[in-house]
Amino acid sequence: MQKYILIYLLFLLVTSCEKDKFEGIELSIGNEIQVSSEQQTIRIALRSGSDWSFASPTSWCRASKISTPQGDTLVINTQVNTTTTERTGTVTISNSDQQKILTVTQKGEIYFELPVIFHVYSDGSANDAKVTAAYIQECMDYVNNFYRGNNGKSENLNLQFTLATTTPEGTPLVEPGINTIQSSSTSFNVDNYLRYNTYNGTQIIWDPNKYINIIICSFTEENVTGIAMTPYTPQGKSLPGLRRNDTYYTSLPTNSVQAVMINKTFVNKLETGAYGPQPVWPTTLAHELGHYLGLFHVFSGGDNGQTTDYCEDTPDYDRPAYDTWLASVPRLTFAQAAQRQDRNGNTFTSYNIMDYNYGYRDRITPNQRARIRHVLDYSPLIPGPKIAVENSSRATIITEEPLILK
Repeated sequence: MQKYILIYLLFLLVTSCEKDKFEGIELSIGNEIQVSSEQQTIRIALRSGSDWSFASPTSWCRASKISTPQGDTLVINTQVNTTTTERTGTVTISNSDQQKILTVTQKGEIYFELPVIFHVYSDGSANDAKVTAAYIQECMDYVNNFYRGNNGKSENLNLQFTLATTTPEGTPLVEPGINTIQSSSTSFNVDNYLRYNTYNGTQIIWDPNKYINIIICSFTEENVTGIAMTPYTPQGKSLPGLRRNDTYYTSLPTNSVQAVMINKTFVNKLETGAYGPQPVWPTTLAHELGHYLGLFHVFSGGDNGQTTDYCEDTPDYDRPAYDTWLASVPRLTFAQAAQRQDRNGNTFTSYNIMDYNYGYRDRITPNQRARIRHVLDYSPLIPGPKIAVENSSRATIITEEPLILK
């Protein structure tokens, strides 16, 4: 009799355990998630009563699986949505007992058209370097192709720089994108021009909230090809490295000039490129506009004691050490000169637009793209619609000094 009782108790125990056994699929979040337009990685803890698999047929929303002794994780990777339309994808998770569908909804992205005006200083003399409308258009075509990722190597920023066609008062420009300034003074200390408004540049530029202002003049620092004021960000949506300012949504700077400056001396000059001589201006414009939209150099030892560009996907290197090495090794090929050594001693090739020569300068990375899109969305003194930001401390109005990069 005791034997039968023992068997019965064991049967009840096994039956109870089988009833308690988890057989379904459980996610640490619900069955729907919403993500921004940017590239993202979402990790979701997953519990399953048996071995599980997944299917993610949507090209922009891909899934992967990580299994550890601590548990399983479903990883969702979304690509940038460069359209203005919201889109939806699904990931189907299955085990032997259940199938669950996770819906991923991604917001659309604002397409930015950024009007550009070139303020060209000219003294009218025969020796004055001529900047033609055709050449400015050629340079802007290069810049737009680069920022749209049309080279097949760089990120698509989903923006377009457009040459202004009228003055702020609505008068048609004789040449699109060009405002000629007749002046006997056409050479300036550019740091003083931007940082301190020494030459009354605020009277020259047009409203930075509506135009990107590019000043064309000669530089007293003759070997510098370009320089740019970096953007501000609001206190409630600040970005590492950039100055904060909560006042420029409603007022304009009076003691500094929010603009890019390009050295007129280099208008017809060539430099060594990866595939032979190339014009200086197009890559200089792309580089300086990167600064204007929030990017730093991808090396240490540059302006303002910079030690990082705040992007994890751009290898950092010591620029002064590179310059010393470059000067010590004669007759390098371009490919050899484009080699760098990062802080960990690893060798890499320089492709980034925010580097100096020698480098291919044909790419912007995903992290750099995210910084620029943040500036476009939130920064004052940058054309385009802005996302409203609540000031978390209304009693404290943040105003920090301008930051200029070459």
